[in-house]
Parts: sequence; structure tokens; C-alpha cells
Amino acid sequence: YKDRTSALLASGLNAAALLLLTDVAGIYCDFGSKEQCIVETATPTEIETLELPPGSMGPKAAAAETFIRDVELRTAIGQFTDVRAILDGHAGTRVLTEGHPWE
Repeated sequence: YKDRTSALLASGLNAAALLLLTDVAGIYCDFGSKEQCIVETATPTEIETLELPPGSMGPKAAAAETFIRDVELRTAIGQFTDVRAILDGHAGTRVLTEGHPWE
């Protein structure tokens, strides 16, 4: 609930961005396998297709997807220590609206 609550709060406060911060660099495809790789950018539609663990990255991805669809502002998931780089578009997983770059 905390990620969804963060998205609702950010929306209600007219925040300029939603950053969902965690202890990993972002959303990974095939997390924990030899083939794991970070998802640098994703649209809400792409996030829906990712198979993410329900108790860890799943709620963050769902909150990011809802926020970007509702508010269409910068939304990202990443590591707390990378906040500046995430805002600059150089770290984390940036969630983008269809056809819009990270701004």
C-alpha cells in the first residue's frame, strides 16, 4: 500500500515527479538470473507485461503505472543513492507516457 499511497499523495500535492526509491537500481527483467538486465525505460503498457514479484517490485511498478497514466509527469523507480541521476534521466527505470521522452 505504501507505493500506491505515495502515488496518490504525489498526485494530490501536484508533485512535479514521482520517484519510488528502493535498494535496487530499478526494475530488472529476469531478476536473479544470469540474464537479468535493468529496464531503463518502460511505458505503462510495457510495465503491464512484466512478470514482477508481487511483494517487492510489483507494487512499485503498479503505482508508477497508475501515476503516469493519471498525471503524465515524470515517474521513476530506482535506488535512493541515485536520486540526482534518476531525475537527470541517467539511472533507474523511467516510466514514460506513450511517445513522450523523459522531461
